[in-house]
Amino acid sequence: MPCRPAVMQLAIAFFVARHATASFVTGSYEKIESYMKGDFFSKWEFFSNSDPTHGFTDYVNRENAFSSGLVTATEDRVYMGVDTHTTVPQGKHGRRSVRIESKAVYNRGLFVISLEHVPTGCGTWPAFWMFGEDQHHPWPKWGEFDIIEGVHRTDRVTTTLHSASGCDQSTVVAGQFFTGTWVAGSNGVPANN
Repeated sequence: MPCRPAVMQLAIAFFVARHATASFVTGSYEKIESYMKGDFFSKWEFFSNSDPTHGFTDYVNRENAFSSGLVTATEDRVYMGVDTHTTVPQGKHGRRSVRIESKAVYNRGLFVISLEHVPTGCGTWPAFWMFGEDQHHPWPKWGEFDIIEGVHRTDRVTTTLHSASGCDQSTVVAGQFFTGTWVAGSNGVPANN
C-alpha cells in the first residue's frame, strides 16, 4: 500500500490541545468520539523508547510524565510539555519530553484539534501526525501524514504527506482540495517521498 495505509494511529509530540474527533459517515460527518474529558490520557499510550528520528529528546513514560508535571488534564483542557527545569548532563539522551500515540486505530475520519499554544524555539518540533503500521510493516513503511508540524524557529506549521516512491498526488489540486499550496522539494522539483 504505497499511497495510503490501511490503519492509522494518531501520534502527538508535546502541545496544548482541546476538542474532538469525528468519523466520516456517507455524505456527512457524525461525531463518534471525543478525547476531551478528564480521562484524556487513558486513550493514549506513552511512547518511551529512544527517538526513532535521533532527536535530542528523552521520551518519558506515563508515570514520569505525570509525576514531573509534563502532562495534566481537566474536563476542557490538556497540557503536554517538556522539562524546562533540568539541565541535561553531557552524554545524556536529551531533554525529557512527551510523545503519545492513540490506542485507537482509524481507517478514515475527520479529525479536529484546537490548539491554544504550540511551542516554538530552537530545538522544538511539535507535531500532530498519523502513521500506518503493523508488525510486518513498521513505521515508516506505510508512510505518515504530518497534519501539524513546527520546526525550530519557523513562524508557521507545515503539513506533509510522506509516502512510498511512485505515490502520485498530481490530481490533488491546490485551492480545490486544500487551501494551502504544494511546495517543491529542496531541489526545486516535487518531493517523491
